[in-house]
Amino acid sequence: MSKGRFVDVFVEPDSSEPSGYRFHMEEGGKRRSMLQFNKNNDKMKKSEHYRIEFMLHNTKGADLRFSKIKGKVMWATEVPEPIEQCPAEGDGVEGFYVDPTEYPNDRKLHVINTDMKVQFLSFALNFVPDGTQEGPDTQYICFDPIIANENGGYN
Repeated sequence: MSKGRFVDVFVEPDSSEPSGYRFHMEEGGKRRSMLQFNKNNDKMKKSEHYRIEFMLHNTKGADLRFSKIKGKVMWATEVPEPIEQCPAEGDGVEGFYVDPTEYPNDRKLHVINTDMKVQFLSFALNFVPDGTQEGPDTQYICFDPIIANENGGYN
């Protein structure tokens, strides 16, 4: 059993940013700097998980897409406090991963969060300009928000 969460990721060109783009995310129409997951508040059992759908919205002329490579589209690392810290390439966290039943597409990415322990996660969603042929030298454009897992649910 799972609970769906729908997160909109907005991107626009911004020459003052190192990547050349500025990102922000919204959930339920509200801007979020951090996504919080609490199975007790959501009346979920320990055995249940969250299924997050990230939807990309290009604005003001941006033309990005999610990486099509499962090992590149998202990286994650546990952090001691809610700080924006881009995970290293290939970093992963047990219990937070790209949904293996859904292939990443241009504008949508499905991620599983089991939320089994209290922790902060810094994660990176990786994008490329539309039309990019990904290979070993691909330079990814990274958006690195934070997740707060607050508990593991009830029995």
